[in-house]
Amino acid sequence: MERISLARQYRVAEWLRDGYLELTQKRPLDFEELRPAEPYSDPFNRNWEADAKNWEATARTWETLARICYLQTKAAASISSGGNQYCNGCNHYSGPSYPANFLCKCRLLIVVDEVFRGELDSLKENPGHIEHPLPGK
Repeated sequence: MERISLARQYRVAEWLRDGYLELTQKRPLDFEELRPAEPYSDPFNRNWEADAKNWEATARTWETLARICYLQTKAAASISSGGNQYCNGCNHYSGPSYPANFLCKCRLLIVVDEVFRGELDSLKENPGHIEHPLPGK
């Protein structure tokens, strides 16, 4: 989730795509790790603007997680409904004979690109500019 958050903040489509791919491949998803930050400011000193931004980010996080669950379900269904598969691109086996293996990265990227096309395209069309993304650079 941190990679996805940074990708959105700095408008880097490849980071966003990689974050979505990583979450799609992660089984099982850990709810506590994925839980968004508390959307409220200090109740005694409310910052309504900050609260609105936090609520928007929280809603976006839950929508993202719903899409990730959809991707995992779709990928699992394609594995169980088809036979064993081998990917020449990444030398990966998946299918009923390989229950521990999820779909390969090559096939998952196609589905990630499909499900998150709008958001990825908007970042590609209007990329962010990062002068020094890492401390000390």
